[in-house]
Amino acid sequence: MAGPDLAGVLSVWITVAVLSCTPEHLGPAMIDPGVPPRGRPTTLTAATAPPTTVVSTTTTGAQRGTVPRAVVDTTTTTTTTTTTTRPPWPSSVEEWRPYVAIYFSDHGDVDRVLGLIECESFGDPYAENPTPTRWGHAQGLLQHMSTLWEARAATALLAGYPNGGDIWNPLDQLAVSKYLVDKTLLSWDHWACNR
Repeated sequence: MAGPDLAGVLSVWITVAVLSCTPEHLGPAMIDPGVPPRGRPTTLTAATAPPTTVVSTTTTGAQRGTVPRAVVDTTTTTTTTTTTTRPPWPSSVEEWRPYVAIYFSDHGDVDRVLGLIECESFGDPYAENPTPTRWGHAQGLLQHMSTLWEARAATALLAGYPNGGDIWNPLDQLAVSKYLVDKTLLSWDHWACNR
C-alpha cells in the first residue's frame, strides 16, 4: 500500500492555512474592536477526549519450529515503549493552533506556544495584566511587555519577521514571539509560563 502523496498533503495543508486566516476565523473580538475581551473563565471544563496511550512491543529470541542447538539457550528480550498524548487544549486556546502553525512549524513548538497562550492569556488577545512592572503591563495573546514591544516589533520586522507593530494583534504577537525564540539569547525564557 502506497503512502499519501506529499504534494497532495501539502496542498490540503496550505488550503486549510489560507482559509483559516480569513477574518471570520479570528473571532468577534478581532473583527469588531468594540467587542469586549472574553477573559479567563472561572472554571475549566474537563477535556472531551481522554489521553491516548500507545504501547508497542518487540520480541527477539528463539523462533517456532526446529531451532539449532546454539539458539535454544537464547533468552527472550522484550522492549516496551509507551507514548502518552495530552488531552486537547481548551477551545479558547485550541482555536489559535492554525495561526501558531504559520509561525512555528515544528509540532512540538506549536503545542509549546499553545501552552504559553493558555498560561499567559487563556486565548484572549486583549488580555492585560493590571499589575505594572518596570517594563509596563503584560498585554495581548502572549503577554508582551508594553514598554518593550515597540522596539521588539521593529527589530523583528527588520530581521524578516513581518508584523504591523500592533501589540493587540495576535498575529503580530506570534511573529514577534517567533523572532524572540529564534534570534535572542533568552529564547523561550522570555515567558515565565514556559514549561
